[in-house]
Amino acid sequence: MEEYTQPTSETIEKKSKTWIWILIVVILIAIGVGSYFLFADDKNPDVCTDSDGGENYQIKGSIDLPSNASQTPGEDSCQLSTYNENLGQWEYTDVEDCPPNTNNDAPNSNEDRCIVRELVCDSPGSYQFKSKYCPNGCDAGACDIVEELV
Repeated sequence: MEEYTQPTSETIEKKSKTWIWILIVVILIAIGVGSYFLFADDKNPDVCTDSDGGENYQIKGSIDLPSNASQTPGEDSCQLSTYNENLGQWEYTDVEDCPPNTNNDAPNSNEDRCIVRELVCDSPGSYQFKSKYCPNGCDAGACDIVEELV
């Protein structure tokens, strides 16, 4: 049977240093994991997000997508649509703004019209475009609103 020997101060000091290093490593790992979740990049969401809440033609919005999405992020924009008689189709030009329409029947005529090209999430990782006629004009990606005087 072995005889018990009192640990020396040198042995106790070595064990204490070992435990201190283990504690330091555990704390550093905890800080690293916590920082990852606390400061994760919000510009890379897990799903499609629309800053204007969806189909909102009076507010310019932008779309953020997951990094693995097939589309690229984008934002709502104003477009001037003109009818090309030769091709028999509408052509769209991105513009910063366009004036109110003077055409009273823009949806049914071939006269130029001002529209907003609205981006709307349609699944967790993609979006679609929706166009809306802006009778009062469009400015910086949103239909202008005319407030009625009471």
